Amino acid sequence: MLDALALPQPSTLTLSTARAAFITALSRRWMQRVGADAGALRSTLAAYRDTESSGEAQAFPYLLPHLPPRLARLAQRHAADEARHAAGFEALLDAHGGAPDLPPPPEPLAMMDAAAGGVLVYAGRDAESTGRALLLLMALERRFVERLPVVAPVAPVAPDAARLMRQVTADELNHVRWCAAMSRAVVPDPARWKALRDELVAVEARTFPLYLFAFTDYILYHHLAQMPAAERALFRGVCRLGRALGTPMPVVETPALVTAERGGVR
Repeated sequence: MLDALALPQPSTLTLSTARAAFITALSRRWMQRVGADAGALRSTLAAYRDTESSGEAQAFPYLLPHLPPRLARLAQRHAADEARHAAGFEALLDAHGGAPDLPPPPEPLAMMDAAAGGVLVYAGRDAESTGRALLLLMALERRFVERLPVVAPVAPVAPDAARLMRQVTADELNHVRWCAAMSRAVVPDPARWKALRDELVAVEARTFPLYLFAFTDYILYHHLAQMPAAERALFRGVCRLGRALGTPMPVVETPALVTAERGGVR
């Protein structure tokens, strides 16, 4: 089982890189299983659709009046991208047999917003509330960008899904850039901006594992009937251990992400 995960050789690993390599290998193995199971793939596509169509879209009407015209146009482009992504996942669901009979767990933005104390409901109340909402969105977009390598194993069995996920992830890198630019415009003090950014990135890092474990449990319970018992036990064990430890799962700060957060508007 562990050999199948294709982990690096022990001599090349430190503790931190070993943890990251194990999570990446396990995630890629998971996506291989999901791509080969019609029900699991449909539930995963539904989860992506729900993430794209819910909280982010609801925040933009509150944000637009508080942004300069140029940045308001960015927010409108961002909202249009999310609507296009949701429609793309809806079309994929139709192509793969329709929406699942049971809805997946709550989407991650709702969990993040609750953990942060209800950021989105206050979006637009004042400059700092608007900045916090934009930075909450940016934290989620960063996660989408990081997850691209995990999606690759579905390509041989669901190339249309892999293609859309790659396109969405490329758009999300732009969204990171735009959210950074818009939030800096409404929170111009660099120290305050960084403090808010770090706060909401930390919220996402704490919340994402809870969503990931809940969704993994959902898929294991409802789908993947052909998964070997030992592999199923491994995934369940990782979920249980993760919940017990409560360890945050920060996004890896790739050069592309760092550049997007620092760069200007394109």
